[in-house]
Amino acid sequence: MKPTPVILLVLMAVLGMAAAQGSCVPGTHYQEDCNTCFCSETGVGVCTLKLCHTRGKRETPCEPNSTWMDDCNRCRCANGVGVCTKKACPVVLHDVAEAEAECQGDGRWMKACNWCRCVKGKGVCTRRGCLSDLTLFDGTPDCEGTASWKDNCNTCHCSDGRAVCTAKLCLSNDQRIQE
Repeated sequence: MKPTPVILLVLMAVLGMAAAQGSCVPGTHYQEDCNTCFCSETGVGVCTLKLCHTRGKRETPCEPNSTWMDDCNRCRCANGVGVCTKKACPVVLHDVAEAEAECQGDGRWMKACNWCRCVKGKGVCTRRGCLSDLTLFDGTPDCEGTASWKDNCNTCHCSDGRAVCTAKLCLSNDQRIQE
């Protein structure tokens, strides 16, 4: 069976979700910065990964007009001062087998498409779905119950275990930063 654009769009929308830190009340919706989250039946929160407009300042001077990423946040230098989004980046402790057993300082590294860093001497990594993880529908549900959530400017709903999302054209992160 050839993958259709709709199936791939749905898979990408589902993989764009991130596990929220901590547990939550099953069936509830909540906000983390500008992201919408839904708590699954098992008490695990999933959130959109939108670039939020809330901005913070970088502590050190920067090169005018330069841009960089700070974990999952985009930063830009304005008048010699760094201005960054303040999106809550999903970070989850992994088993030693999945991350570095021990690390020192504030080192950061990439593992597949996820960022890892040292927290209290242990390696912790984001848990984003990587494009290489895309697979065709194998009968395993993408979502549970009647969950609904926002994915960028699109709305998604769970229908028979499958994520069904609108397909609006949304502004890119760069376009939103320029606003």
